[in-house]
Amino acid sequence: MATIPALRTNMFNVQPPTSLGVFNTTNSQSLSMYPGSLQALAPLFSQSFQQQQSDYKQSVQSFSSSWKELNTAAKSVTSDSFEQKAVTSNNAAVTGTAKKTATNASYSVGVTQLATTQRNTGTSFSGSAYGALSSGSHTFGIKVGSGAEKQLSVNVLATDTNKQTLDKFAGSINAAKLDVTASVQTDKQGKNFLSLESKTTGATQTFSLRDISGGAVAGLGVGNTVQQAADAKYTINGTAYSSASNKVTTDNGNVTFQLNAVTADNKGNLNAATVKVAKDSGAVVKATQNLVDAYNKTLDTMGQGDLTRRGQHLLDRLGNSVSQSNQSALANIGITQDTATGELKLDQTKLSDALRKNPDQVENALSGSGGLSGRLESVSKQAMNTAANQYLQAPQYMDWKTYDSQAQQSNLQMLLGNSMGGLNGAQGLFMDMRI
Repeated sequence: MATIPALRTNMFNVQPPTSLGVFNTTNSQSLSMYPGSLQALAPLFSQSFQQQQSDYKQSVQSFSSSWKELNTAAKSVTSDSFEQKAVTSNNAAVTGTAKKTATNASYSVGVTQLATTQRNTGTSFSGSAYGALSSGSHTFGIKVGSGAEKQLSVNVLATDTNKQTLDKFAGSINAAKLDVTASVQTDKQGKNFLSLESKTTGATQTFSLRDISGGAVAGLGVGNTVQQAADAKYTINGTAYSSASNKVTTDNGNVTFQLNAVTADNKGNLNAATVKVAKDSGAVVKATQNLVDAYNKTLDTMGQGDLTRRGQHLLDRLGNSVSQSNQSALANIGITQDTATGELKLDQTKLSDALRKNPDQVENALSGSGGLSGRLESVSKQAMNTAANQYLQAPQYMDWKTYDSQAQQSNLQMLLGNSMGGLNGAQGLFMDMRI
């Protein structure tokens, strides 16, 4: 009886595919040499790596943006920010702004008249109809303030609708580049009319129109003044002033008031607004909150990344920026740290109280030589000046050793007939067989 040698798996001389071989196989002929299970896995590994690349790109973007936000927030909490001034008013009729060089003061501001523009409105016409003016040339003069009169001409055609006629007159005035703006408006009934208004407020912006030939001013009714140009009239601490604008200044230009409405009532009582100029504590609170939020965001971003050794050092330095600051001083102004997460918390009420009672204490804790903002600005500058890939691990194709182990197992399963019904379907092949 002849004997057939026992068959063993190594006799097939089938080498388990390497991970790079499967991953880099791009054509079906080459890929067909591998077991079907690995042929199916190859595109999955490719997709996985592409997803890793996409996730890494997003991590780099998040890393860069969070550190940039932190740097910007840290720079906004400086000694200079504590010198900013704010204007508060007990009456919306008067609001204002102040430069940091403004003197802390309280003002009584009364408004008896606002500065206004002159506005003329013409007669309303059905825009699609005809006959607002007779056809032919119409010449008129327009004079603004003490300037010379400007003479303009418009030619009206018999085929022009009323809307087209009005557009022609508005266009001629605007093209003349006067201190008057003309426009065609629509009333509640859907009719059109010509509107003229001086470009700026003040009594010197008064304008007038007259017909020279053709009767356009009278025919369109644009000589009708519905609002006179006027100067603002107001008082500051009892002294009367006037201005062509509703934006007025005091304290050598360091304080600007915006006059929004008349403060006098219908009986003539002035009811002046009380306007105060003082350090802008609200801005400091807002800037500090932004700093705390930016710190927490950066801490979270770093915690989610796959950091290099250099990245871990950067994360440690970020935490040290807080731990090496004066913790008790920060706590006194409302900034505390969660011992479990490392995140900062800000008590805005406590910070506002500290700014009112002891602003120097707040300034030293935040922006002094060892202040929180200074430390965070330093570490964020370092992060911004170095490429993000120095701090974040770039994705690799995959863990090749693990993959190769899986490939060996998959190949063995194929040889054992696992994909064709398990061991029962091929056990005759893998036993010693004799005739």
